[in-house]
Amino acid sequence: VSQSRYLTKPKNKMKNLKLLKAHKIESAASKDTNRPAICSPFIRDGRLIATDGRILASVPIEGLEPEQEAELEGKKLPIEALKAARKVGGTREENSRLNITEDNRCEIAGGASFPLPELLPEAPKVGYIISARKHPDEDDAFAVTLDVSLIAKLSEAIGDQNVTFIFTKNDPKSIVTMLPENRNGAFGLIMPRRTN
Repeated sequence: VSQSRYLTKPKNKMKNLKLLKAHKIESAASKDTNRPAICSPFIRDGRLIATDGRILASVPIEGLEPEQEAELEGKKLPIEALKAARKVGGTREENSRLNITEDNRCEIAGGASFPLPELLPEAPKVGYIISARKHPDEDDAFAVTLDVSLIAKLSEAIGDQNVTFIFTKNDPKSIVTMLPENRNGAFGLIMPRRTN
């Protein structure tokens, strides 16, 4: 029996991506359809990035080989595919799995397939922004852990979505003061939080 029939080449060579389901990266993407370059999360340096021009989120992609990183650089992922992939496997699965095919489609388990968003306009180069990221062990930085749900609740209580945080110098465990940008006379306090 000829073995050639068993060595058939797969139709589409896929790049397999693995993302934590906890990462809802599309939340940071722009909703402004006049800015299509940033309406979808995109791949840069082996990470999935989303930005709306005011905030930027970057999450790791697992399972990529270095040559695959280069091939996927700048590709945008469809938000519908990210959401659908999170539903596969329910809560038993910690990761979402997506496959990018050579014909520019994003496939998920169960057979659903989504076209990748257009490459143009090109996703922004964000290296210079990411290089500004601070690490807690740097001399001019300190880390503070805050519960964002409390920030949202307090923001509503003091009547302004734009707030200023005031920290006690060199004391990341102190009470944090939150002032409304509109200076309406209100203020909020966030109590220190225990961290491991």
